[in-house]
Amino acid sequence: PGSPPAVSGAVVRLDLERNLADWAGGTVRLVPGDGDGAGGVTLSERSRRSDVPYLWTPPYAGGAALEDMVGQCLNLVVAAQRGGLEDRESYSRLKVVTVLGRKYLNVDLFTSHGIRRAADLGLSGSGMADLVVSPLLDEALGLFSPGHRGRLLVVVRHPAERELAMFRYLRAMGRRGVTTRDELPPSASAFASSDFVSENWMTRSLAGKRKGEAVTARDVEAAKEVLRRKALVGLYEDLPGAARRYARYFGWDGGAALGEA
Repeated sequence: PGSPPAVSGAVVRLDLERNLADWAGGTVRLVPGDGDGAGGVTLSERSRRSDVPYLWTPPYAGGAALEDMVGQCLNLVVAAQRGGLEDRESYSRLKVVTVLGRKYLNVDLFTSHGIRRAADLGLSGSGMADLVVSPLLDEALGLFSPGHRGRLLVVVRHPAERELAMFRYLRAMGRRGVTTRDELPPSASAFASSDFVSENWMTRSLAGKRKGEAVTARDVEAAKEVLRRKALVGLYEDLPGAARRYARYFGWDGGAALGEA
């Protein structure tokens, strides 16, 4: 199976190129499903043994809901945040813990320190995690290697909708006393032009541009090429469909259960 046409002149940053597999590589074709829209490729047995599914979770894009969906419906062992918060005793080894009836590794991949600890414990080569989840793309790349590459999953949502969701969340938290409402702009339109909003957040993340650095047309092309070659993309508007596609791609048993999740 092949990818869409290449983005002309685009260059993928070296750490992404080295530690993330191309989604189309190491796959075999499947007979299309019964109209489930889940896609027609799955990983080969060799790729399943060596590579690690990595769900990158941009903020307010449905990543947490997808993590819950596949963890609950498919009974996967997930390496994310909850297991690390639950078990602080087995610090020197990887261990599967149960949190609210779901299985997690005892790591916290939502902090730089937690990711470094998981890397030191050999997470990617352990074979213990069915799914790795982290919002910290740059740091999470350190979990993988050319011998145990990450297979990138990402759910995308319109950036304006993501920022509006963040505004509503922060405003709701302010009503509960978690944040100071006076710090927030009074309206969604004012919020959109405030420092709360990150300009070109996804492009910066994929192209490796820090806040304050100018984003160029070349950066946009590089980000598009990463998504084209490296990412299995799901849509926020159809999280169950994304989950079914991922289940088929990785050969996770019980994929039909996602239709009822």
